[in-house]
Amino acid sequence: MMHEDGRDGAPCGDMTKELHHLYDERVASGALRADPLQRQVLAHFEELRREIAARGPGRGLLNWRRQERPRGLYVWGDVGRGKSMLMDLFVEGLDPAQSKRVHFHAFLRDVHREVHAARQDGAEEPVTRAVARLTAGLRVFAFDEMQVSGIADAMILARLFRAMIDAGITIVTTSNLPPEKLYEDGLQRAAFQSFVDLVSDNFDVVTLDGKADYRQATDEKPERYFSPLTRETGEALNAVWQKLARTGEQRLELDVHGRKLRVASNGRGAARATFAELCEAPLGVADHLALAETVDLLLLDGVPRFGHGNADIRRRFVTLIDALYDARVEVIVRADAEPTALCAEADTARDFTRTASRLEEMRSTRWPQASVR
Repeated sequence: MMHEDGRDGAPCGDMTKELHHLYDERVASGALRADPLQRQVLAHFEELRREIAARGPGRGLLNWRRQERPRGLYVWGDVGRGKSMLMDLFVEGLDPAQSKRVHFHAFLRDVHREVHAARQDGAEEPVTRAVARLTAGLRVFAFDEMQVSGIADAMILARLFRAMIDAGITIVTTSNLPPEKLYEDGLQRAAFQSFVDLVSDNFDVVTLDGKADYRQATDEKPERYFSPLTRETGEALNAVWQKLARTGEQRLELDVHGRKLRVASNGRGAARATFAELCEAPLGVADHLALAETVDLLLLDGVPRFGHGNADIRRRFVTLIDALYDARVEVIVRADAEPTALCAEADTARDFTRTASRLEEMRSTRWPQASVR
């Protein structure tokens, strides 16, 4: 399992090696496919890396924050183009003691927890205190997959990013949408404009566009995805679980903020749950993250087609797949349709595109050893 900050425990932080050299090494090894558009965006990451390196790790955070902070970088583009992979290369070239990479949902979960605790303590500036605790000792914070769907997140983002910038932190983030399209149809959207303006003033916004979705660049389709929901696919999924749990089935119980999340387990890192248990039940991002951080493989049974009447359930499924994907969990799914056909309604399918792409990648034999996110 990878750490929440996206590093796998290997040595990193070599700020002497330029990013295009790291990129070329991975192309030569066959881990990546050379892409001229990725190289163009990589140049922006390299420019920022050089700015950070020029300040030197030995000057101390106080001196760093007194200097002009390097502008942040906001990289957006369609799913599967390699945004997160480029950001990972960037983070590898930084001092791991002063940089951190997290999934955006995971960070917001921690922010809301810290803000709640600060308010309970009567802090005058709860967001500022939360930022101080979550970013202590850091110079660079990298967020993967920024998206804003709930009003609680939308209303706190401007204050959150302003507190981080005032603390001298350079922020790097990836997203499928440009800043002005985030939270586009959300409640109180006008109040969100202050965040869009903050990004415009403090970030270089770069597009990574292209026709190829590298998550689907393989013809290998092992039995990790069963559809539709028939007796035959149910029997096939049961057969997979019987092999995994041949020594007996146990119950995995997770304590999440006082709630109990229970799923079947084989006691060796594999778990099984139904769609109803994980997405129809009133669970949140914290529950899905806790599960993703605990298991190595998940069998997910009974994923339906999504339409107008189950928006909340669909959002839970999206956050579940995001959590499993970011934690590099192997997933075996039984669903009512192929990933791209699970959400066919015109007004909802657009937001589901990334999830469908991730499901396609996660069913391949290359997952989770190699990934271009």
